[in-house]
Amino acid sequence: MINSVVLEGRLVDEPKLLVRDPESTTKPKCRFRLAVPRNYKKEGRPTADFFNCVAFDQQAVYLAQHGRKGGRISLRGRAESGYFDQEDGTRCFYTMMIASEVCVLDYREDRPSDHGVQSYVPLRNQDYFEEIPDPADVPFLND
Repeated sequence: MINSVVLEGRLVDEPKLLVRDPESTTKPKCRFRLAVPRNYKKEGRPTADFFNCVAFDQQAVYLAQHGRKGGRISLRGRAESGYFDQEDGTRCFYTMMIASEVCVLDYREDRPSDHGVQSYVPLRNQDYFEEIPDPADVPFLND
């Protein structure tokens, strides 16, 4: 049986590190919501699915440091569902994406990264492309 989730979308809110006490044995945790666009529009407007997600340990610290509201991230992990009973006796069901890998695709510009990774800026100069050789001149293409 497989429970694997891969999502790419935008952070709905600023990610916040919930547990960050050096004295505590509790893992650092970051809860966040991810908006993932759908492939179709409803009444001419774009639509999206919103997922509740959580990351732990180094992934949580990384996301809290480098993620930003509206920024794109990719997530790999698993889906977990469950329920809890409220004080009034009603049962609430939830589905949560548990991240095992998080990759920030848009770095914050106001915070330099700890390891020297800069924000991606596309090259405007198109002269960096290499000319493709004639297929007749490439030996393994002629077989």
